[in-house]
Amino acid sequence: MGGGCGLPTGLHAVERARIALGDTVVVQGSGPVGLNAAIFALLSRALRVFVVGAPAARLQAARRLGVEDALDITATPDPAERVRWVSERTAGRGADVVIEASGNPAAVREGLEMLRDAGTYVVVGQYTDAGDVTLNPHRHVNRRHASLLGCWGYEFTHLHRALALMAKHAARFRWRELVTHEYPLSQAARALEDMERLAVVKAVIRPGR
Repeated sequence: MGGGCGLPTGLHAVERARIALGDTVVVQGSGPVGLNAAIFALLSRALRVFVVGAPAARLQAARRLGVEDALDITATPDPAERVRWVSERTAGRGADVVIEASGNPAAVREGLEMLRDAGTYVVVGQYTDAGDVTLNPHRHVNRRHASLLGCWGYEFTHLHRALALMAKHAARFRWRELVTHEYPLSQAARALEDMERLAVVKAVIRPGR
């Protein structure tokens, strides 16, 4: 249950990104999808993986999973500062791959600015219509020669392979520890509320409790 739907969705995003050996990857969002995307980026032999998100408990989970560094967006509210943070860690080059798993439309423009020239940007976090965002096609896509890819959920093959990878690498990544709170069925609404306000890393409902 430490994987949930974020497990195969994260795998699908990394598959779409076609991460190469030695790549630098930035994951925007530190929820279940973002954390699993970070795991699968590491398993894809990315040299460096960074996570940009919140709150602190989720960023601590990201560091435990093995990412090189994590940035708390609540402590760094200025998007330009967050882009600079990535630039400083990549010698001004930008990331080879950026995966948006935040669900915030504004993250798309910000993530494209974190990307190196000819890099790949994967949007996996926009499950619902959260609003519009303005891009400059010349600056964000064309001049940057960016590959911009969408990623919608997952197929059975992603679930099958993700479970096999979880079984093989459970000792290294300890998915079970991502479950930070369990609820009886009578508290299902509270579990959803706690997830919405980012009070837990991952919630599990146990009907028998």
